[in-house]
Amino acid sequence: MVTATNFVKVSFKSQTGDTTRTIQVVYVAISGTNKQVAGDSVSRMVLPVNPDDTQTEFTIFYKHKANGKYVTTSGSVTLSYQRLNAVVGAVTCGSFAYFSKLAIVDHTFATEPRILNPQLTTSNAVATNLEIRL
Repeated sequence: MVTATNFVKVSFKSQTGDTTRTIQVVYVAISGTNKQVAGDSVSRMVLPVNPDDTQTEFTIFYKHKANGKYVTTSGSVTLSYQRLNAVVGAVTCGSFAYFSKLAIVDHTFATEPRILNPQLTTSNAVATNLEIRL
């Protein structure tokens, strides 16, 4: 329980999934919030799911090379999850929310993303929840 989080760990891989891919993220739009994650060159990201809903859509705007020029494109993935509340210690201490059963509802990427671990956790034992192949 102490490692519970509402953040999903995302990694980017090549189309075949055999190599890590670094992409230039412009920004990420997150449904249900007015939050946007600013971009950088990354091979991994940590993105928040909406704790007040059972689904969150992430639209990733990134640059890639086409015909010798860098162009901005986007892809999105909608994730569903289950929020569970557990009481830790006395009932007067309140409950602790954790998120599990992560699943892909929809996506616009050419290759379907993969769920590698359906439990959102801060544990270093879980390196990736969601793998996106670009």
